[in-house]
Formats: sequence, structure tokens, C-alpha cells
Amino acid sequence: MLTIAIFGYLTGSQLPIELLPDLSYPTLTVQTGYADAAPTSVEQFVTRPIEESVGTIAGVRQMHSVSRAGMSEVILEFDWSDSMDYAAMEARDKAGLAELPREAERPRVLRFDPSLDPIVRLALLGDRPLDEMRQIAQRWLKPRLESVPGVAAAKVRGGLDPEIQVEANEDRLASLGLTLDDLAQALRQENVNRPGGTVKDFGAVYLVRTLHEFDDLEQVKRTVIRETGERVVRVEDVADVRRGHRDRVEVTRYDVQETVELALHREGSANTVTAARAIERELERVREELADDLSIIILTDQSRYIASAIGQVWSAALLGGLIAMLVLYFFLRDLFATAIVTLTIPISVIATFLPLERAGVTLNIMSLGGLGAGHRDARGQLDRRARSDRSISFEGPVAQGRRR
Repeated sequence: MLTIAIFGYLTGSQLPIELLPDLSYPTLTVQTGYADAAPTSVEQFVTRPIEESVGTIAGVRQMHSVSRAGMSEVILEFDWSDSMDYAAMEARDKAGLAELPREAERPRVLRFDPSLDPIVRLALLGDRPLDEMRQIAQRWLKPRLESVPGVAAAKVRGGLDPEIQVEANEDRLASLGLTLDDLAQALRQENVNRPGGTVKDFGAVYLVRTLHEFDDLEQVKRTVIRETGERVVRVEDVADVRRGHRDRVEVTRYDVQETVELALHREGSANTVTAARAIERELERVREELADDLSIIILTDQSRYIASAIGQVWSAALLGGLIAMLVLYFFLRDLFATAIVTLTIPISVIATFLPLERAGVTLNIMSLGGLGAGHRDARGQLDRRARSDRSISFEGPVAQGRRR
């Protein structure tokens, strides 16, 4: 029994901790973007063709859709017994066969999964400009955190995203006989970075690239749009070129102060608590290298909630075991017998960790709740047996007294 308890304890300490067991919800969402389109147009030209195409998938129990400005979502519900991997593959093939407008994006098949939510959200605070802070988060923090074991991606949100803005003057273009397409085509042709083939020399193969990207604003301004004889029309003649920022669609704040946020997502097979602890260790090293006017704080951490929930389940199980031990002692009135029962059931629960580890089960509120329920049932049976034994022991002296 001692050997079983030791191996069970070692196994239980190594079991991964999660809030809920690994669930695969039988729903798929076919999401298609149709920029600058009204909900009516999205429903007519995108949603209905996709519904007609994916509605023939075997096993679809229910289908409903949502059409809003610039976006179409078709939700498919399956039975719990269906294979969602095969259903997702078939839905992706069927959605690709739908006849959609050229302006519509390629349909994406998404699966609802609670693990897709970020496990840790961070905030980068400082007195620097928001565009500079976003560049620090994008170019330095993001690669550092994505290299942490268990982290799949780090998404940067908030701040200002810089861009080069070319604002055309339509009157100047019209006076020179040019259009916006001429201006856009000139910029695309001069800003290129594409493969240019290979060159073989004495057994060696060299890769050739056509590299001609803009390095500064002056190169953009001096780009030639049209050249006729001695007359050269450049971008600066028909447009204003300046540094700006993309249109903001979201603002992140912490304690009223605007900040840059990093959302960290875990890998599919990674454990939330283990990955969060690795992130905290990496953050300690990052803070040592961070400038004095910058700071990183943790906004949310799923592992803390999970640890708190699992801790409450453990405390409830221990409190229930203590109360059950007192009840057993009240009926048995024998400390040695109570100690035997009190030790036997926890050992059997600890031994259960061995098959749990072989079955790939995590320590979550469902598995621990099942162990706690089994623990209470076992103690309840012993409690009823103890009460039965106690009643029999009282019947003997009473009967003897009556006979006397």
C-alpha cells in the first residue's frame, strides 16, 4: 500500500492541470469577408451560395448564418459522435466550390475551441509615442515570447501602426492625363522583391532575387509615373507623400493610460499552467533588459484562475474527508478502526492517478469532482456499515437484560 501511495503521489504531481477536460465542440463556422458590402449584399452573394454548397455535408444537424456588413458567417452543428477533423476538411472543400464575387475573400473554416482564447494578456506601458511602443512590441517582445515553450503565437493589439501614405491630387492627375491606376501601378512596379531565377557556375547554384524596395520617403516621391521625351512626371508632382498611421479600429487602455497589448496563445498540445509559468520566467529576464521608462504588467492569466479553481476542489475534498472521519469516529468510537478507514480510502484515490496518467486524463474540475464523488460514496457506504454494526452491538446487552 505504501508503494502504491508513493507511485500514485509521484504520478499525480506530474499530471497536467487544466480547468476543463479536452472537449471538441461539434460546430464549424465558415467565415467569409466581403469588404465594403451591405448586409443584404453579403447575404445574397456570399451567404446563400455557401449555404447551398456546405448544406450537402453528411452529418449536419443544424445550420444557421449571420450576415453583417463586410462579413458572412455560416455555422454548422454536428452530432457529438461525428469526426470533426473529417467534417472540417469536407466543409473546407465544399466552401471552396461556392461561386463568390471576385472581391470576396477565400472562405475560412473555423472550429470553436475554448483553448483558442489567449492564456496570458500583457500590457506594455511607458511614456514613449504609441507608434514606437508598438514597434518595440512587434519587433522585440513578440519574437521573444513566441520562443517560449508552449506558446504558439503572440498577437499585438493597440498603439499606432505606422504606414506611408500617398494622397493623390485628382486635379493634377486629370490635367496630365493620368489616373489613380497609373499612380498605383508605378508604385507597385518600383517597389518589388521577388525571385529572379538561378545561376549555375562550376557546380554551384546561386539564387537571384530582384530586390528594389523603397528605403525612405524620397525614393517614393522620386518614382517616375510617366516619361515622354524630356517631360518626366513623378509621384511628388501629383501626390503628397508623408508618414502616417493606419486607421485605428481598437484602443487598449490600462488604468486610463493607453497602452500596447500582447495576447499570448498556447499550442494545441501544451498545458496552460506549464506554459504560463514558462512565460513568467521569460518575463523576468525581459524586465531586466527593458528600458527604465518601460514596464510590462500581466493583465490576465488563465493559469491563476485554474490553480484557484483546482485548489478549491482539493480543499473541498480534504474538508469533506475530515468531516467524514469525524462522523466515522462518532459511530465507531474506535480510534484504530477509524484510522484504518481514514487511510484506506485516500490511498485508493491516490492510486487512481496511475490509470489516469496512462489514459491521458488531466487534473480538472471534472476528474477531481469524479474522484471526490467516489470518495464520498465510499465513505458513505462505510458510514452506513458502521451504523449497522453499532446498532447490532446495542441489541445484545438489551436482549440479555430482558432474558434476565
